[in-house]
Amino acid sequence: MLEVAEVGNKISKAEYKAAVPTLRLDLVNAQYDLREADFPVIIWIAGDDHVAANQMINRLNEWMDARFVDTRVFADVGQEEAARPQLWRLWRSLPPKGRIAIFAGGLMRAAVMRATDELDDSEFDTWIRHISTMQDDLVADGALVLKFFLHTPAKEQQKRLRKAEDDPEGGWWVDQRDWAQLEGLGPALPFAERILQSTSAPGAPWSIVESTDARYRDLTVARTILAALHGRLEQAAAGGPSVAESLFGDFDQASVLNGVDLTKHLDRDEYRSKLAKQQAKLHRLAIEARERGVGMVLAFEGWDAGGKGGVIRRVTTALEAGDYRVVPTAAPTEEELRYHYL
Repeated sequence: MLEVAEVGNKISKAEYKAAVPTLRLDLVNAQYDLREADFPVIIWIAGDDHVAANQMINRLNEWMDARFVDTRVFADVGQEEAARPQLWRLWRSLPPKGRIAIFAGGLMRAAVMRATDELDDSEFDTWIRHISTMQDDLVADGALVLKFFLHTPAKEQQKRLRKAEDDPEGGWWVDQRDWAQLEGLGPALPFAERILQSTSAPGAPWSIVESTDARYRDLTVARTILAALHGRLEQAAAGGPSVAESLFGDFDQASVLNGVDLTKHLDRDEYRSKLAKQQAKLHRLAIEARERGVGMVLAFEGWDAGGKGGVIRRVTTALEAGDYRVVPTAAPTEEELRYHYL
């Protein structure tokens, strides 16, 4: 799969120098148009070349207006993050409508963890499934998701690192981490390809970019971003169907609620007896869940506000106060409407 990025693409210095000024201006203008748009842009920079990814992120921040770009690199998971759902830190970093976020990190780390058996196949597949579900949710909500995998053959990376180490003044950016990552690259690449194949979707495809030549890499990524931005902005201006509409079509209004039996009831004595038994069982299970580190979310929806409140009170009565939080969710504020609805 990665062989498509090993064909020797290059851009001359003269061509690069001539293209950059116009490209930078067009990117900034597109950013300003985006500020009034009804969708965010998420750019994911991944790859087997750690140095190239850093350089590419720096280049994008240099060429675009950094005031309207949020950059987040997902490094090793901290103690608080480890206690949260897998994609918690990513959800917290999502940009609002009208802004661009650049994300990096995570993909190759997961591939390396699978290659070293820190993740078994089932855990690895679960990680991939979570990523796919997340990106589908973002695309359905209107986000423009652009994903780039920067590929540089291992021999080329070795050559570059040795050259940098021989230059005491210009090779300051090389350290042992770069060599360590390069050593673990070979066994991890098949798993990286598996991630690319499994998470490439119509609304969020991967662009595999040859990164041996930095000028070619920079122009290719920036031009792809610009073309996608222009395309989405033009679609929005023309009033065309949203991404969600084009992907999922008409929504069937038929609902499971139509078949709910509203005649069911319990007499008072039976209700009290069953409630006490279920609350006792819930109390024991909640303690066991706490001891095992298992979290749970209960979501209540419906037009019967009194019914929801009554159920919540009967559930919390069976729990210890430190084991739960009740989070009421009202109509979204103007600020909340700028983000994904979740």
